[in-house]
Amino acid sequence: MNREGRMTLKAKTLFHCFKEGWGNLARNSLMSLASIGTVLVSLLVLGGVSLLALNLNHMADMALQSTKIRVLLKEDVNFDATEQVRFWLQRQSGVESYQFISKQEGLMRLEGIFGIEEGVFRDGDEEFLPEEFEVSLNSDADAEKLVTGLLSLSSVEEVLYGQEFYSQVRTVSKIAFIGGIIVLLLVGFATLLIITNTIRLTVFARRREIEIMSLVGATDWYIRWPYIFEGLLIGIIGSLLAALLLSRGYYFLERKLVNVASFLHLVTYDSVQLHLTWILIGVGAAFGLIGSLISVKRFLRAS
Repeated sequence: MNREGRMTLKAKTLFHCFKEGWGNLARNSLMSLASIGTVLVSLLVLGGVSLLALNLNHMADMALQSTKIRVLLKEDVNFDATEQVRFWLQRQSGVESYQFISKQEGLMRLEGIFGIEEGVFRDGDEEFLPEEFEVSLNSDADAEKLVTGLLSLSSVEEVLYGQEFYSQVRTVSKIAFIGGIIVLLLVGFATLLIITNTIRLTVFARRREIEIMSLVGATDWYIRWPYIFEGLLIGIIGSLLAALLLSRGYYFLERKLVNVASFLHLVTYDSVQLHLTWILIGVGAAFGLIGSLISVKRFLRAS
């Protein structure tokens, strides 16, 4: 048989195995639905936690971008040191604008903030104030990277940017993500058990047929493929349902928040939909594949 003929035979064999796997789903409809349901729940947890973490990080970045970063310079910095900071800021794509504030300008601002009449401070009182740059960020800014870069400059004493709020939101985001992963592992373990038992029932119901196939020379992999397809179908169907429910639920939440809390800027679902859907399909398919391989391997080993 030539190469083209062998490829055609393999394609027909795989298609036959796929049909058998689909038929197995229909024969054990109740258990298949239970398996799809657990995959759905697992992936809803994964998707929901991922979206929560993304939005918390996004809101922290948006809050940081809406506030101005104050870059305080060290005492008695010379002109060259000040220009070093100015030149560094000019080269940063995340910087929307910046302004140098001298000690005298800082004193005038202080008078304005506290409503102090001009002239109350004596000449020389501004010396206790640092010179600084006031920096505004654009939407492409990586605030943490920018702050780290500023602190590495020898003439910079301190960078003030609402770091306490920013770090708290980041911490909550990490805790939420880790907690979600723990829940996912627990639910995922239950999902694997149910998928394994579903396919095991199918294998047990067709044990005579499998024994005959083994006797007439069918390879283990030829026997495995229908059950592998069954597991993959369970995982993929569950993941597609999870992706659909997440998208509908997220769009609904977006519309509600526009009316109730318009100040909250969520990540647009369109920007993450493709990546998230493929991740869900990959994890769902992995659940199904692992569950089916465990079931069939145990049966073939026992027989």
